[in-house]
Amino acid sequence: MRSDFAQDLRADEAGIVAAKQGPIFMKSFDDKIKLAAWHSRPVFYLRTSDDHMIDPGAQQLMATRMHATLTSIAASHVPMISRPKDVVKVIVAAAELQRPAVAR
Repeated sequence: MRSDFAQDLRADEAGIVAAKQGPIFMKSFDDKIKLAAWHSRPVFYLRTSDDHMIDPGAQQLMATRMHATLTSIAASHVPMISRPKDVVKVIVAAAELQRPAVAR
């Protein structure tokens, strides 16, 4: 788990992630999407350059295909744990873009 999934976490943190990680629901990969939201909505993508689960080049390709606003950070597959402040910045940027002008 730590060497491939969460290599930028401390051993104790990676142990918790390993203990809490449930099985993958494989049927979800069979679901067909009729219309992906990225076709009609702004998209933000956080590319993790040290990810051993999804190749960073593949992440780049997906983000490019979606015309996403791309942010890249040096992090593993779990940046929400290892780099939470960077993840929050991307979420806030997306929320600010989507917030109605009246609320700004």
